[in-house]
Amino acid sequence: MGFDVHGLNPRGTYFRNNCWWWRPLWDYVCINCKSLTQDDHQNGHHNGGHEISEEKATLVGLALKAQLKEGVVKKYAEKFEERRKEVDKDDFSSHYPFHEDNVKEFAEFCLQSGGFSID
Repeated sequence: MGFDVHGLNPRGTYFRNNCWWWRPLWDYVCINCKSLTQDDHQNGHHNGGHEISEEKATLVGLALKAQLKEGVVKKYAEKFEERRKEVDKDDFSSHYPFHEDNVKEFAEFCLQSGGFSID
């Protein structure tokens, strides 16, 4: 299963993550980008077509770019991966990675998407 995130008014390509990459990314985005609601957070974990408006997508993209520039994402990724390595391999959470490059790609997508739908 994967998550295809399509721009509503795209000026670029679409963004794709499998479920292992998407879930930690979406959690990070929703926790650290104040423009998203609890409803966005919950519905974004299902590929049922939840839409994020152009305004919200732009705010998310700008917030992520600022966090990338400030090193916030890098620190988060390092701590996330340290914790993931400490988890027993039989623990489901050990399969979910989080990397700075994935955040960079998603930030660019958000800024070019014109809003997006999570399918």
